[in-house]
Amino acid sequence: MSSKIAVRSIISACMLLVAITGCDRYIDSEDPVRDLPTPPPTPINLSAVIDSSSATLKWEVIDTTAVRRFRIYTTDSLTNVTRLRDTTSNVAFSKLIAGLKVNQSYAFQVASVGAGGVEGYRSDPLIVRMQVMGITLDNNNEYTRDRDVSVQLIAPSGTTNVLLAEVPDFTGAQWQTFTANKSFRVSEGDGVKHVYARYLIAGGVETGSPFADSIILDSRAFIDSVYFTPIGGTIQTGTTMNFFVKTAEPGGEASVAFSGQTLRLFDDGTNGDITDGDGLYSYRYVVPLNVSANDAEVTGSFTDPAGNQAPRLVCGRLLTILTAPPDPVTLAATAAGDSIRISWSASSEDDFQSYRLYRQQGAGTVDENDQLISVINARTTTSFVDVVAGAGTWLYRIFVVDENNQSTGSNTVTIVK
Repeated sequence: MSSKIAVRSIISACMLLVAITGCDRYIDSEDPVRDLPTPPPTPINLSAVIDSSSATLKWEVIDTTAVRRFRIYTTDSLTNVTRLRDTTSNVAFSKLIAGLKVNQSYAFQVASVGAGGVEGYRSDPLIVRMQVMGITLDNNNEYTRDRDVSVQLIAPSGTTNVLLAEVPDFTGAQWQTFTANKSFRVSEGDGVKHVYARYLIAGGVETGSPFADSIILDSRAFIDSVYFTPIGGTIQTGTTMNFFVKTAEPGGEASVAFSGQTLRLFDDGTNGDITDGDGLYSYRYVVPLNVSANDAEVTGSFTDPAGNQAPRLVCGRLLTILTAPPDPVTLAATAAGDSIRISWSASSEDDFQSYRLYRQQGAGTVDENDQLISVINARTTTSFVDVVAGAGTWLYRIFVVDENNQSTGSNTVTIVK
């Protein structure tokens, strides 16, 4: 935002008016009957176009034939002294007066100078006061999601009209009645928008160089991609992972969610993020011992700096996180006739899925390729009766299975009958 200094007409500058009122043309002579020379025409329609610390005065004369140049007089509110401020070198009808101070009033008058250096009567005074002026968009916010932006106009009392446009030459703009707060519709298309203002102040004063402010129009947000590493292999608890949400905008907020977990991502060069402010949000994540996922979707979310929420995007790969295999239970068995009673200690796994009981007839070891004789889904069930006929040797082993289908086998028990 650019801050400007401008001026306003002021009627209450009484001291200035007193200082410049009275006869402003005389001639010293010892000859009481000598006539004053005919003065050149007095300038009329004195006006000013002002900038931060200067005023460009403009005037007219009815007849230019008797004019050779002009003199500009100034009376300031600090000293109330009228002095010659500047002179044109020829018959020019404008003059830039620089070096004016803020919060100070100035009364300007212009006099014509004719042949032989005869100076005419000074014009009616134009009184202006230098003040800070400017324009602010949306209360100085950096972003807007709406093309209709609020405009706060900083101008003195006595300002009557304002021009607003997106181009500094105000092409196509029309003067509007001045109010301190207005609405302005910026052009279509996201990006930086500039708004320029000029003021018209009562008493023939108009601002010159435009005041300006800018704002970023940001009406939508989107996510390019969502992904995570490592790409291959088994992810187990304790593994270091990296999650990524790629966008085109830094300064927003991004996250990923899976299996009830929500992780905030960063774009400030911390927490595993490599480059600050590149629009790629990331997070280095060490998988806790109690977190698991089985073919889970990883969903990315993003809100840009303007507050736009991007449509959520799901990663193209599913996520499986394996916890440590379950702890084994202790197995025991007793035989009574054709019945074999098998019992075991209860599992303490939080992600318990089932017990799977296997047996084999003969010698050797029992694994999950042998005969499955029972699947028990209640963790509190800790016994089973198997019925076998005839004599022989029977081997039993029970496996604890978790929600990720990881299993751990117990000890093997042998029954001979």
